[in-house]
Parts: sequence; structure tokens; C-alpha cells
Amino acid sequence: MKSRVHYKDRIGQKFGRLTIIQYVSKNDNRGYYLCKCECGNEKIVSATNLIKGDINSCGCLARELTIKRNIENKYTKKHGKSKTRLYQIWLDIKQRCYNTKQNTYKWYGAKGIKMCDEWFNDYLEFEKWSLSNGYKENLTIDRINSKCNYEPNNCRWITMKQQLRNTSRTILITYNGKTQCLKDWCNDLGKNYQTIHGRIYTGWQPKIALLVPYNIRKGSKKYYEIVNSIS
Repeated sequence: MKSRVHYKDRIGQKFGRLTIIQYVSKNDNRGYYLCKCECGNEKIVSATNLIKGDINSCGCLARELTIKRNIENKYTKKHGKSKTRLYQIWLDIKQRCYNTKQNTYKWYGAKGIKMCDEWFNDYLEFEKWSLSNGYKENLTIDRINSKCNYEPNNCRWITMKQQLRNTSRTILITYNGKTQCLKDWCNDLGKNYQTIHGRIYTGWQPKIALLVPYNIRKGSKKYYEIVNSIS
């Protein structure tokens, strides 16, 4: 037979967003817990309701869901475009910038990336800009400067291939006054991308790794002659 767990033995346990920090006894002979919510608030709740799952936050979860429904209802009633791809992109941007529970928030909102007020407050403004700036169903939105916000002067519509080359991990090389990513340079010069990338991984400077022929050993006399001519 399963033994009964006393209310006081549940200190430290978590139910939903609430973590029990103290048992509280009241005059109505019912058990209560003082809990700390993930949002930082503290709340006294009925032990029975907490354990049964009837309460799972200090109230912040219900507020978040209400706000989300209100936003969706507002824009659905306003323009009826909530099922379009462009509208979903707009929602995704807001999620990654403002929803701390979103997996991608750490790369956007947590780093201070926001959506401009003009777009945030009105989907139709975002749609108007998008359609006037080359939006197509096969393109993705991209920030020109990855350290700046989602706003008209810093955004563009590009292909997924271009998007993947515009990340913080992209290796950019400037040569003869032209700057482009390593993969494009390898394509232009007929170089093996994996070989050049391997050189860079082991400590070669990107431009040197790209331009020194494969048969030249690093540190050799010929190597330094080529390096000096490149510099």
C-alpha cells in the first residue's frame, strides 16, 4: 500500500510554475503552501488544489494566455490574415524577442533584440513594408546588422541559403576590395571548402588559408613569401 505523503514533506517540490517553500496552516483546518512562482512572485495556495493541478502559477500563466488570445483576436478580427505565412513570421519575431519561454529567446530578446514599435503595434505595417521590399513565399526575413533590431532600415528578404551565410559563425574574407563569405570565395577560386576551413580551424588566418596553394607547407620559406605578397 502506497504511504501517504504529508503536506510538510513536499517542501521544495515543484508543481507547474510553483515551487513550495513553506507549509502554512490556517484556521479553516485546510493545508496551504507558500510558493514561489517562476516569474518571481510568491503566492499562498491551497495544498489540495496545487497537488491536484488546479493551480499551476501565481496567475501569470493565465495573464500570458489572455494577452496572447487578445493579440490574436485583435489582429484576426482586424485583417483576417492570421493564417498567412507572413503573419506567422510576424508572430515568430515577436515571440523570439519578447517571450522568455521561447527556445530562441536567448539569441534575440535576451541579447536586447527588439521589434520596432511600428511593426509591433500593427501587423499591417509589417505586411506593407514586406510587400514593398521584395517579400516572396520562398524568402526569409534577415537583419542586415545582426546586433540591431527588427526594423525597416535593418531588414531584408533573402533566400534560406543566403540566411545561413549571414550568421555570427560565417567567415568573411576581404580580398582585392571585395568581401564575401568563405564558401563563395572557394566557389570563385576553385578551392576545396573543407580543406580551407580545416586550415582556418587549425589557426591559419582566413585570407592566408584561402590563397596559399595546397602544396605549400605552413612555415616554409615559400609560405612566408606568399604571405608577405598577400599582406
